[in-house]
Amino acid sequence: MSDRYGLAPEMAGSERLKVQRGQVRGRFLRGAAIAFACLLGLWLTWTAVRPDPNVLESIPGDIIGTWQSSDPRYLDRGMVIRGDEVQLMLGAGEADVYPVTELRRTEEEDYVSYEFSYFTPDGESLLELRVLPDGTARLRNPPDVVWRRTP
Repeated sequence: MSDRYGLAPEMAGSERLKVQRGQVRGRFLRGAAIAFACLLGLWLTWTAVRPDPNVLESIPGDIIGTWQSSDPRYLDRGMVIRGDEVQLMLGAGEADVYPVTELRRTEEEDYVSYEFSYFTPDGESLLELRVLPDGTARLRNPPDVVWRRTP
């Protein structure tokens, strides 16, 4: 027969104390493991559902407007950035308007990058506008063409 701790009554005092301490330590470690698992689960859930700080809710005013280049290869091309859409002027009077589905802003060492995600009939597309400190911008490709915002 055993007492309320699960110990046989014929155990000596010091042996009984060792067993009791082991049981207490075991309960503590199980509780600590459960608490750790709960905290880890909460942290993983929080990191999975928290909003991305680089995703903007709206297009900032400092990039809204018409962007054109003085490069002879791009005189009939440009882009118009509005509150929730991007219009791409592709030459010869051709222009396509696309609603922006996501705008991501990233600060780099030499520029601020704005990545516009939008859908075309061919699928999702990405336009990266790199705005330099002097107010000019460059696209990822070709990076040597300078774009300026016009009034």
